[in-house]
Amino acid sequence: MSVARSVGIEARFALSPVVEEVVDRGSLCEQRLHLAATFADRVFDRGGEAPLRLGPVQPIADRTAIALYQSNRGVQALTSGDAVGAVEPLWTAVRLDPSLESTWTNLGVALRRSGDPAGAILAHEMALRIDAGDEAACRNLEAAADTPQSLPD
Repeated sequence: MSVARSVGIEARFALSPVVEEVVDRGSLCEQRLHLAATFADRVFDRGGEAPLRLGPVQPIADRTAIALYQSNRGVQALTSGDAVGAVEPLWTAVRLDPSLESTWTNLGVALRRSGDPAGAILAHEMALRIDAGDEAACRNLEAAADTPQSLPD
């Protein structure tokens, strides 16, 4: 992206709002979206080059693309059982783009699994501020609220 921009090519990140796949892993529900790079009338992604189809592809800010990358890193850590390792990239993602409700939900899961149910509750509440109908955030908020708080030493 930066190479294209350095020579004056207006390149952008784009996101397809179509969910490619949903993987239910208990308290963690992965939604796999399609992130690509665009310039002129072409889309470039892991599958190669294709004509740009207007409508389903939505240009996104660089910060959002980086936030999605960090969120994906966190989800990978969660799915491999490393909740503690998931917290840092998920925090980075919500700092870069706090409007991504699924990232707040995943952060809540990581915080609960790593022993911070109070932090998890706050993260799920943030997800619900963005989308009050987010079923995953509602379910995980209940799970975090039912998690015993650790007592201070």
